[in-house]
Amino acid sequence: MFETESEAGNFAKAFVEQYIAVGFGVLTKREIDLLVLKLLHKHAEDFNHLTDFDVARKLRTTKRKIRSLRDELSFREAGEDVELSKQLRKVLKHAEVLKSDNSMVMVQIDDAVLRGYAERVLRSQFAIVDTDPAP
Repeated sequence: MFETESEAGNFAKAFVEQYIAVGFGVLTKREIDLLVLKLLHKHAEDFNHLTDFDVARKLRTTKRKIRSLRDELSFREAGEDVELSKQLRKVLKHAEVLKSDNSMVMVQIDDAVLRGYAERVLRSQFAIVDTDPAP
């Protein structure tokens, strides 16, 4: 999971610091899961680029749980509109645009906050946003 001992050490140090910061044994299981996922994203070099499926396999859990945890972290750490705009531009720059027959552009945005921000921006420009994944 970690490519270097330094990454693993930084993860462990940050985990212990944040775990005991609120009091030993105070965090719920979900809060611990969120903390672990947040720190993996921060300290494991390639972890941010893994799909929900790949993370779920590595952590031996379900894809649904990983998606839920990632969404919650995204909402908790959401920045202001300026920051969201920068993040959205970055995601769209590398996004796969899916072809469509009906003069539509289809783009998949996994991050819940960015997806909501993109929907708001598009709707403010009188665009129609369809979040239904069915063709």
